[in-house]
Amino acid sequence: MSSYEVYHDLLALVRELSFSGLSRENPDHHLREFEQLCSHFASTSMTQDVLKWKLFPFSLKGKAERWYMPAADDANGSWDHIRRRFSIFFFQQNEKKILGAAWARFSLLVKSDPT
Repeated sequence: MSSYEVYHDLLALVRELSFSGLSRENPDHHLREFEQLCSHFASTSMTQDVLKWKLFPFSLKGKAERWYMPAADDANGSWDHIRRRFSIFFFQQNEKKILGAAWARFSLLVKSDPT
């Protein structure tokens, strides 16, 4: 890849991972798949974090896509910041998890975000 140029095939792969923010979707699963996909690509012109930052919006649709723009403005180019905010924004109690376990997971996510 040349300076911030992303291959069309890579964009197509990222778009296949699309996340809409629906209740049946798992944001943590989406992040793991997205980061795993990105880890297979390297560039001398950008770090993995920049690659993720550039590609992530292409993996979002609907409610998640609308969430991204203001969140990206607040993140100032920090992939870690976007990653943490994404998990917290789309947090939900899993069907088979008791409320206490869900609350503990949510509390850890909130503590991991300095804002």
